[in-house]
Amino acid sequence: KQTYCALFNNLNADILALIEYNPLMVNATDAKEAVTAREAILSNYSEAQEGPKYGYNCNAIFSNGIQVIGNDTVMFTKMVQKRYFLVTTMLLDGDTVRVVSTHLDWNQGENGAPYRAEQIKQIIEYFENDKHVIMCADWNTEDPKEYDAFVEAGYTMANHGYMGDIKTYPAGDNPRKVLDNIITKGFAISNIATINNPLLSDHILLKADLTKLN
Repeated sequence: KQTYCALFNNLNADILALIEYNPLMVNATDAKEAVTAREAILSNYSEAQEGPKYGYNCNAIFSNGIQVIGNDTVMFTKMVQKRYFLVTTMLLDGDTVRVVSTHLDWNQGENGAPYRAEQIKQIIEYFENDKHVIMCADWNTEDPKEYDAFVEAGYTMANHGYMGDIKTYPAGDNPRKVLDNIITKGFAISNIATINNPLLSDHILLKADLTKLN
């Protein structure tokens, strides 16, 4: 608990997206009530949007200092496991910003890349008329070229962008895959960095500064 608290407090992010999130830090017992992750390690964030939990698939968005005006859960129309994208609508400097936390299907037999392509297409179409979008996800991309659909749709990305391909899985000394990314529309991305601590996550955390464009 103390290590996670230190991580999130030191990070001091305006927006924090968590994938494979568990709303419960400690389950309830006959003797004790459940301890929520929100209370135990994320209490410094003023806003918390937690999506439904389907097995290990659960997405969450935490934020500070940005007005939240809406929250939606959108199920993917094509999926192997039950998956969705969590959409939190925020108001920043008078502009509506849509913030997304999601987790795409992985390579389960022959249904990996084709299913992810459909999921990416659904996301792009969903936000087609939005000017400002921030997407944070474990995209489970087997090949970084899967991100190219976002480039073609006018998005900018932290990974597979101007810094090249940043391997984020597995955490530790030998990451091999470019799974995690921050993908935006209507924002410039700078100061891209990683946090690699396999004791906290099996993925390398990705962070960046975002500047809203007019």
